Amino acid sequence: MKTTIFITLLVLIPAFAIGQETIQITKKSATGDKETYSVLKSDHSVKQGAYIKRNSYNDIVAEGFYKEGLEDSIWNEYVWKKLTNKGKYTNGLKTGIWSFYDYKGVLELKFDFTDNKLIYFKPDELNKEMIYVAEIGSEKKKVKLDSPPLYLNGSMFISQIYWNNIKYPVLAQENSIMGKVEITVTIDKTGKVSNYRITKKIGGGCDEEALRVVKLLPQNWYPGIYNGENVSVDYVIPVTYKLE
Repeated sequence: MKTTIFITLLVLIPAFAIGQETIQITKKSATGDKETYSVLKSDHSVKQGAYIKRNSYNDIVAEGFYKEGLEDSIWNEYVWKKLTNKGKYTNGLKTGIWSFYDYKGVLELKFDFTDNKLIYFKPDELNKEMIYVAEIGSEKKKVKLDSPPLYLNGSMFISQIYWNNIKYPVLAQENSIMGKVEITVTIDKTGKVSNYRITKKIGGGCDEEALRVVKLLPQNWYPGIYNGENVSVDYVIPVTYKLE
């Protein structure tokens, strides 16, 4: 029985230090990922210059530049051969406006990391009237948000994290257990995530596995907005299990 898990939810050349010689290195991981980059001849721990990473299928995963060991200049990142995000690094930090794309290649998010400002997000047409539980003043209320909490690496990054880590429990497969697990988290007005809990169960080990993997997601959220202000929001992350 085949098992499938569905998760719902200009290249600029940087200025190099003059006179620093480099050598190229290719590094392969146990999973088959391959990185090709240059390092300083005087210190092999310092990456300097063009960088490219490919997966075990030889598809490009990331491409950009390093300067003195830190990400620098324009970077492009890919999931399953599709461009998922692009933008600029400065001294290892995202700066300026980054663009993020969904699995169809449609722009879903633009964010200015220098000014910490949301430029654009694509409304979810299926859930545009969704009501969230948010902390308004000292009370929790059910409200419609200006914009929901947004993940600042895009939905494709979330899907990749889940795809690479989640397991379909054997007990659930043996008992043909399918359905949607819902993990609810609280995302505060600074974007910090806490209070992970299972709020919809299907059993067979799926609930605990979904919770485990959701917790692997790096904390990189932009908070929900209500009447122009950041608010703390209870946010549901669904994970759907399906047997084929």
